[in-house]
Amino acid sequence: MHVIGNLLLYVHLLGFGAALGSGIALSRVGPKLRAAASEQFWPLFKFFSRMAAAGLVVLLVTGPLMIWIKFGGTAALNAWFWVKMSFVGLAIAGVGLQEWARTRFQRGHQSALSLMAIGGRLAAFSISGAMFCAVFAFN
Repeated sequence: MHVIGNLLLYVHLLGFGAALGSGIALSRVGPKLRAAASEQFWPLFKFFSRMAAAGLVVLLVTGPLMIWIKFGGTAALNAWFWVKMSFVGLAIAGVGLQEWARTRFQRGHQSALSLMAIGGRLAAFSISGAMFCAVFAFN
C-alpha cells in the first residue's frame, strides 16, 4: 500500500501542477480576449482551461483515494484538513464561474469577461490556500 500511496501522491502533485500552471497561463491569455484579434487567443484559452479542469479532476480523484489508502478515512485528520476542503470547494466554484462566464462571453456578453477573471482569481487563490492548509493537515 505504501507504493500505491506514493504513486497517488505523485499523480496528485502532477494534477496540482497542471491546474496551477494552466491557471497562470490563463491569467495571461484571458485579458487578451477582449482585443479585436481575440480569435487567435481562443484556442490557447480553451487548451489551458481544459488542462486546468483536468488537473482539478485529477486532484478530486486522487485526493480521496489517498485519504482512504493512507489514513483509512477522515476520522484521524485535523481541522486544517477541513479548511483545506473548504478551499477545494471554492476552487471548484471558481472554475465553474469561469466556465459559465466563458460561454456567456462567447455568445457576445462582453461583461462576462470580468466574471471570467474573477472565477480564475478565485480558483487560483483557493488552490493556493488548499495547498497551504495541506502542509499543516498532513505534516
